[in-house]
Amino acid sequence: MMKKYSIFLAVLAFAFVGCEDDDDKEVPVGKGTLSAHFHPVVGMDDLVIGNNYEVNGDSISWELSQFYISDVQVWKDASGNQKEALSGVYKLVKPNHADIDLGQLPTGSYYGIEFYVGIADSATNHADPSLASGDLAPQNPSMHWSWNSGYIFLKIEGTRVSDQQDLEFHIGSDKMATKVMVQKEFTIQENAINKVMIMVDHGAMLAGLDFDTDNNTHTMDNMPLAMKITDNLQNSFK
Repeated sequence: MMKKYSIFLAVLAFAFVGCEDDDDKEVPVGKGTLSAHFHPVVGMDDLVIGNNYEVNGDSISWELSQFYISDVQVWKDASGNQKEALSGVYKLVKPNHADIDLGQLPTGSYYGIEFYVGIADSATNHADPSLASGDLAPQNPSMHWSWNSGYIFLKIEGTRVSDQQDLEFHIGSDKMATKVMVQKEFTIQENAINKVMIMVDHGAMLAGLDFDTDNNTHTMDNMPLAMKITDNLQNSFK
């Protein structure tokens, strides 16, 4: 009788351990791709290169506008305290190349996205672009200063219509990388390309500028103007 009882206990213990092992196994989480659409606007109007727009009381036109984003994270809660990082993202955003593949995320609901305008990592910023791949490789027009090791984070070029005054804003250097946070809900579905739209207000980037005097910066030669533009960036993305 005791022998049968011992065998019963052994079988029961084995079954219990087996159940524990099953409970410890992680259930695989599905993933989907996050694609960000950076939609260029000036106020309520779509940005079209070469068209004229009213900004700060002047009529101006854009001939070029592009910028890098890096260090992308998404919010897993509405407060932005819990985040999921998308590693290795260095993307160049252009008006005609506004759909950006940011990588894979676990399925579920997200509440916001944040990123740096610029190259947030100093070592990457000062690496040799001829050895880089993707959007960090040499670009045309160039997004790198040959005379000063480092990338141009934001490049805006245009014209004031009234007197054909050139407008040229080239922003770079480590300390000018600027974090932007956009509170926006989106869902990641498994094995799908999931889009989130971010409005980029190019007029807001230049808010408060007097184009009589605020018309040219390559950052180090006019740091106050460069800082005015980077200070505008948070309010330029929605």
